[in-house]
Amino acid sequence: MGNLWHIFYVALVFAPCASWAGFTLGGAVPFPNTSKGDNVLHQVSPETDSFLKPVSFPKTANDLNFVDNMALRSEGYQSFKDMPSYREMIVESEEEFIERQMALAHAEQESDYETMDIEEYCEEHPLDEEHCPQTPGLLASVIDIGNDDSDNNSNNGNSGIYSGRTIGGGVVVAKNSTIGGSCYPAAKDDKFKNEVLTTGKYESVSPAFEKAMITIFRKEGKCGIIDGDPCGYTCYGIGENCLGKAIGLTREQLKKLTR
Repeated sequence: MGNLWHIFYVALVFAPCASWAGFTLGGAVPFPNTSKGDNVLHQVSPETDSFLKPVSFPKTANDLNFVDNMALRSEGYQSFKDMPSYREMIVESEEEFIERQMALAHAEQESDYETMDIEEYCEEHPLDEEHCPQTPGLLASVIDIGNDDSDNNSNNGNSGIYSGRTIGGGVVVAKNSTIGGSCYPAAKDDKFKNEVLTTGKYESVSPAFEKAMITIFRKEGKCGIIDGDPCGYTCYGIGENCLGKAIGLTREQLKKLTR
């Protein structure tokens, strides 16, 4: 009797709820639709309009196939197509450096002449032949500074007397601390003519540079092509495919170069 009472009680409580919710066998409660002007809630059917619309995510470059992806990348690089991957660094040559330093020294000398009295100027620039009295042998003594001091004698093997003419005109000093000292003549070569094609104007200024230019001009003192030289057609050390290309000189322009 007690069990029957419990069954009756459960049925009495849940029956109105199930009826109100509109449960159907095998179905669920439909989502109400309030579109299209009527204010009456009604069930949604496949033919009924709804606020809910099917959507899809927009596509990105990652969704492209391989061919389209490569075409897109190629188009993006078009503005860089003809640009070089790096710029070649142009280093100032030693000759250009020396000429620039000499020009600066000359400008400084002119400035000193305009701002100093003549005694002070000649003390600062004693080798100015135009404005200052000259002391015989002064130029040679200035060039030989550091070449013939007490530390450089034949006993310690740091110096030697060359019987012929040196580049620089002084004693050859085999010492690392010596700057601007005289040099032995450039070595002879079996392949190239042993000619001195330089003007000699750097001999007293920088004997080492003068010697280097003598050697270079023997090999590249004219225009031509040397076997195995990747720079190709070369005039005075400037190769058409190397420095010539970097500074924009054509072969015709190279042919017009002078020492």
